[in-house]
Amino acid sequence: MARRNTTILVTLVALVFVIGAAGYAAFVLIGGSGEASETLTAPTLDRTPEVVATQAGATGTEEASQSVLFEIQPAESSVEFEIYEELRGVPVDVIGRTSEVGGQAFIDFNNPSASELGTIRINMRTLRTDSPDRDRAIRGIILQTAQPQNEFSDFVPTSVSGFPETVTIGQSFEIEVTGDFTLIGNTRPVTFNVTVTPVSETEVTAVGIGTVTYADYGITIPDLAFLANVGDTVELRLNLVLRPVAS
Repeated sequence: MARRNTTILVTLVALVFVIGAAGYAAFVLIGGSGEASETLTAPTLDRTPEVVATQAGATGTEEASQSVLFEIQPAESSVEFEIYEELRGVPVDVIGRTSEVGGQAFIDFNNPSASELGTIRINMRTLRTDSPDRDRAIRGIILQTAQPQNEFSDFVPTSVSGFPETVTIGQSFEIEVTGDFTLIGNTRPVTFNVTVTPVSETEVTAVGIGTVTYADYGITIPDLAFLANVGDTVELRLNLVLRPVAS
């Protein structure tokens, strides 16, 4: 009888192992490789740059200003998210990052309010944290970016406030950008507080910070050992370098 019980126990353990291994394999398969399916191409701004006449000081003279088409440089830019998590009882601030980001903007140094921001497109499938298991969970069952329809997310600006009347090369200024941000097929408004620095006439940097509540997008966090006690909000950060589009 003891031998029979031992045999049953070994069989059960083996069955659990097989089921667990199959489940893990399916989990890896659902998450995919995390590689981009194609080169990221963001929507372009197609308006012709306009010459804007602006008043220059008390002299009453007019100065012509020109909007220049700038483009995000992916190799020097990144999009990040940060979320609080307790991993096996240990508090962790999880950071995910990708450089797969693109977009354009018309920038007018002489008349900043005439500037125009285009759609920012992000390949969410290529987000990476410090844990491959977490990354697979994000791609497979959280953001579901392994599915073709969820690979890319767009932030479409709808309003911008806070542009100064003039800018000085090398001197940063703050603006507020509100737009529609899409995740797994759901679109919600998000506001970014953005620090803009005109480094030179041919380089502009922008650092934007916004916050979203993932439940607003219908996103749920599964009850997994490596995803325990996750915070309700996610901080989004845009670290962008823009340069003029070659004519």
